[in-house]
Amino acid sequence: MTGEQARYRYLTEPRESPRFGRFLGINLIPFKTCSLDCVYCQIGPTTRRTLVIAEHLPVDDIIAELGEWLGNSQPVDWLVLMGPGEATLNLRFGAVIEFAKHNTDIPVAVLTNGTLLWDDQVRRDICRADVVVPSLDSATAEGFERINRPPEQLRVEQLIEGIAATVQDCPGQVWLEVMALRGLNDTPGELAALRRAITHINPARVQVNTVTQAPAHPIARPLPARELQSFAKAISPHAEVLVAYDNMRAERLAGNA
Repeated sequence: MTGEQARYRYLTEPRESPRFGRFLGINLIPFKTCSLDCVYCQIGPTTRRTLVIAEHLPVDDIIAELGEWLGNSQPVDWLVLMGPGEATLNLRFGAVIEFAKHNTDIPVAVLTNGTLLWDDQVRRDICRADVVVPSLDSATAEGFERINRPPEQLRVEQLIEGIAATVQDCPGQVWLEVMALRGLNDTPGELAALRRAITHINPARVQVNTVTQAPAHPIARPLPARELQSFAKAISPHAEVLVAYDNMRAERLAGNA
């Protein structure tokens, strides 16, 4: 982190991604407060699993930092609301989107695991963004439990219907992310269930990723490059593979190099 960037508590240093190009990350939640405990999470196990919506970090301070950054900004393609955890657990995340939309022309995206999109207020707030990127890694109860390790009261049907409602309600686009995991969601039954759910959700894009860094749990193994395209085709005719294998790290994690 540069000296200029070090003064910000809630903003990440601008960086590149296959999805957004150059983006500024805006962290809305303490490490690692999340509604899920996904086995593949690259920042580690969830230390506080909760569905409680509250102002987990001070939004006025986040907005103040963002305003300062925008006044001295280097060019970025996107502003991205994110973790480390589930951004929509912050009661006032919509205020951050609203501030950005009134103070810059840079488009705003929200990364979310989708678990709170069944809530009408959460959907109203998130629909202010230009793009919403929810995750769906399994469309079966067994797979959801095995991969995402949700709290007991959360059901995969609730997740799917919340994402589908967001597609219907939001004027912006919904880009659905699916994490491809060897032995966890690449079986015929899992693939068929994902395909049915994605057809029902009807997102603008379906983006397939896999593990490229050490996961929270070793059972989360990536699919090798040669299998990712087949996975993508099996869940949607329009799915695109996002992950790059430039340094073959994912191949090594998969035990293929």
